[in-house]
Amino acid sequence: MQADVVAAMKWAWNGYRDHAMGHDSLDVINMNGTAFSDHDLAISLADSLDTLFLLGLHDDFDDAATWAEANLPHKFDGPGKVSLFETTIRVLGYCHDATANGPSFLAEFTSIQLEFKYLAVLTDDSDYSEAVEDIMDTVHHRIILYRSVTGIMDKLVGRTKKSGWVFLGELEVNGDLTPKMDHLVCFMPGMLALGYMHGMPSSHLDLAKALGRTCFEMYNQMASNLAPEIAYFNTVDDSNDIQVHASDAFNILRPETVESLMVLYRVTRDDTYREWGKVIFRAFEQHCRLPQGGYSSVNHVDSPAPNKFFRREMESFFMAETLKYFYLLFSDESVVPLDQFVFNTEAHPFPIQYQWVLVAGAICYFLNVMYLASKYGMLEGLLPKNKALRRVNAADANARDATATSRRVVTPSETLHPLIAMPTLTNDTNMQRQVTAAMSWAWGAYRKHAFGFDSLNVKDMVKDGLPGHDMAISLVDSLDSLYIMGLQDEFNEAVDWAESNLAARFPLPPRVSIFETTIRNLGGLLSAYTLCGRPALLTLADDLGARLHRGLNETVLPLSLVSLVDGSTSDSSYVAEFTTIQLEFKYLAQLTGKTEYHDTVELLMDKKATKYKDMYINAVNGIMTTLVGRTKKSNWLFLGELDTARGLSPKMDHLVCFVPGMLALGYVNGMPRSHLTLAQELVHTCFQVCVHIPLWRECVSL
Repeated sequence: MQADVVAAMKWAWNGYRDHAMGHDSLDVINMNGTAFSDHDLAISLADSLDTLFLLGLHDDFDDAATWAEANLPHKFDGPGKVSLFETTIRVLGYCHDATANGPSFLAEFTSIQLEFKYLAVLTDDSDYSEAVEDIMDTVHHRIILYRSVTGIMDKLVGRTKKSGWVFLGELEVNGDLTPKMDHLVCFMPGMLALGYMHGMPSSHLDLAKALGRTCFEMYNQMASNLAPEIAYFNTVDDSNDIQVHASDAFNILRPETVESLMVLYRVTRDDTYREWGKVIFRAFEQHCRLPQGGYSSVNHVDSPAPNKFFRREMESFFMAETLKYFYLLFSDESVVPLDQFVFNTEAHPFPIQYQWVLVAGAICYFLNVMYLASKYGMLEGLLPKNKALRRVNAADANARDATATSRRVVTPSETLHPLIAMPTLTNDTNMQRQVTAAMSWAWGAYRKHAFGFDSLNVKDMVKDGLPGHDMAISLVDSLDSLYIMGLQDEFNEAVDWAESNLAARFPLPPRVSIFETTIRNLGGLLSAYTLCGRPALLTLADDLGARLHRGLNETVLPLSLVSLVDGSTSDSSYVAEFTTIQLEFKYLAQLTGKTEYHDTVELLMDKKATKYKDMYINAVNGIMTTLVGRTKKSNWLFLGELDTARGLSPKMDHLVCFVPGMLALGYVNGMPRSHLTLAQELVHTCFQVCVHIPLWRECVSL
């Protein structure tokens, strides 16, 4: 049989060599060369080289290799476009001056890992491997997000009996849903709306709107118009939708609802969200503003006159987050545009690093046109909308720059980030002024009574902070808020203080929270540096980052507290914290060129070296539970096509018959025996189709 196969290869090759040498393929009707596209790459020749060699057709191999050496490089410079997938798996060349166009097919890009990673080994050029690795990471994280939201929709969504308001409850171990939602959950509407903006399904935006309404009603239904820390939702009868326990009826000036209102307004352009923001802002002004300066947390929000001083300190997040989000809610979208900046957990804006995967210049719009609905429909709903994200045009930018000249912050470097213009009070100027006045009032009290310390004790009007290790959290946390709102003198004074004094606060004995210090201090320094360009801020960030970094490397799972002196850590770890410090350390790595910052937090997200193995197992499990069908008569196993409306369609392409081999290879490399069993049954079906239909069509119905 080997001889028969060699003879068949020789016959096929001779036909190609005599009539189509140097072209993509042989047109067997006209017996001439033809191309797959407008960029002929001699695909059949390149694709056959290893087959010729393996089958012992060495003369033919030498002829083909000689032709390729002499002619193939000239083919690369042709003007047409090529399929990145097909060119990679068949030719593995590069496309000079290629441009991206048309759709993107995810399944193709997950299968070109091997070629580029091996090319990286042979050429010692890591760019090849890193590019395709980025694709897998992007796909992996995007699918995780989609499935997480799907799980939330399936398991956590509840509705009140009276008004049908949507909430996210707490799932008990027995499967029951407790109708309880913390105010902290109100970041979710904004997250979902941002996801929709970047291509998630419209169902995500629908949930965002419904949750946004509920978060507003947590304020609106209280006699004070201030939300409680925790709300319970009535799913039983037609009495009040929202119920509050006395122990939860406090408000500490949290930002989550305002954050979501800002994002929803930017995404939907619906003025309703601004109107809701006005209600909440006025409640803060009425009940939390202190005549001596600053703002207080309150208790008994379910009464018309809640009590002040529930906590003694004015939390730094009020100036860093709550007021900033209020200001952005009432600002034009060009002020910190959401398609150009991403906020960290503490609302510090970072420029989005558009690291699109530009292998051969062919997929520069990969994320915007990612097509995640595979042939079997298992990921239906992930197809982006291809909505145009608003960019600021040159005329608008020039006008803003001219207006901002007199208001810009004067710094030694005179460097402003090119994507942020100092805000001009456009749109709702009245509310912008009110928010800026509130920020000035809060900052004024902090400056007078607690400048350079963690927080202001608004009850006694004295400084407050972590005993023995004060990090000036409120000052650093507020820098970008001051800048964005145009409070120039306050910003410059705070930066001057930080440049002169903050470094001395780092090498003190008490341990600090890696999470809190990263999102507040490190994030605040990095965003302030991005906005004003003062080098000392980056120096401080690098110093602090290096001290925090030691704590991240101590154990397999990073521990929560670290000494900034010797890197010693506590004995507790909260995994959820460490998934949120990626942004700061990766941006610090970019600004300083120190890759260890990036690599360490990347490992935190990817501690399991078995990521691809786990993805493979999950995929096969999905195939087994979702796509497997059997014939009625002989019980032959097949992999059908999943139709979201009609269920499993008993149709299988011949292409699917690679799966038995894939599964068998998996078994050889340690996968479960069930994979081999599936492989054996499936290959039996493939063989039976060949027996019953000698010339198997591309697909058959079973």
